[in-house]
Amino acid sequence: MVNFVSVRDLARKELVETIDQYAGKKVRPTTVDAVGGSCSRYLVLSLQILVWDESLIGPMDLVAGFAFLRERQVSRMLPLRPGRLAASPASGSADSVVFVVRPEVELMRRVADNIRG
Repeated sequence: MVNFVSVRDLARKELVETIDQYAGKKVRPTTVDAVGGSCSRYLVLSLQILVWDESLIGPMDLVAGFAFLRERQVSRMLPLRPGRLAASPASGSADSVVFVVRPEVELMRRVADNIRG
């Protein structure tokens, strides 16, 4: 029998690592823990936009729903469409944009359209 929870957890971990890799500003908090030592964890203060290949939205929802992604500072999820990306870091709505797509030429053209505007 296949343990699908383990598969989901592994996929979720890889997604979180990818999102964190492209996160914007990271700030070390200045708080002190209960023992009196300093805290070494980083806080991610950026908002991110995920742009999805529409065929991946359903399967990825099984791995990480929008509530989970909000915890990772994802502010919006948009389908990948041709043309200019309406919400971008330049427009002030997010610090970074992460594209989640399959490796297909047509999808790469759409990503290029989104970036070039």
